[in-house]
Amino acid sequence: MKKVKRIGAISLIVVLLALYVSCIIFALIGSELAINLLKISIYSTIVLPVLLYLCMMFIKMGKNRNNLLNDAIKTNSQSNEKSDKKNNNGE
Repeated sequence: MKKVKRIGAISLIVVLLALYVSCIIFALIGSELAINLLKISIYSTIVLPVLLYLCMMFIKMGKNRNNLLNDAIKTNSQSNEKSDKKNNNGE
């Protein structure tokens, strides 16, 4: 998982650097198309890190949920085994 996070972080850094460079270039050009592209790159500079953060948060929540579910299943199976032993010993 750490490798995936590292690859995601590095790729996002590369994309953000490209967006920063494109912002500077579009700001200097000054045509109507460049203004629209400047708006898009500024928007992407804000939205992409937020989306990556949300994805990482949901992945972490999913892992915690799976861990809690696995713990609940283990606890339930252990309590069932104990009650089965008590029932067998009582007969």
